[in-house]
Amino acid sequence: MQVSDTVHLIYGSDNNYIFPTMVSAASAAFGIRGSYDLVVHLFDLGVSDVNYADFEERVRQVNPRVVCVRHVLDKALFDGFGAWRGSIATYSRIGA
Repeated sequence: MQVSDTVHLIYGSDNNYIFPTMVSAASAAFGIRGSYDLVVHLFDLGVSDVNYADFEERVRQVNPRVVCVRHVLDKALFDGFGAWRGSIATYSRIGA
């Protein structure tokens, strides 16, 4: 059995939470060393294109080997869910 050298991190965010998500992802990017690669998955529940571009650029500035993958989720998946601390993106992290 071969051990994977790829670490996958999954975040759920919207525009209200993109800054702390970026700080966390950049911190992880800074900490990846040696032969490990990092893939950052962003479950997007309302991140603007401008904010996503800034997120990816800043994370990759810390470590150019990081791969960022944006998964735009349909907000209808969370119809009827109340916002948790101002964001429905919280729910996308529960299933991750």
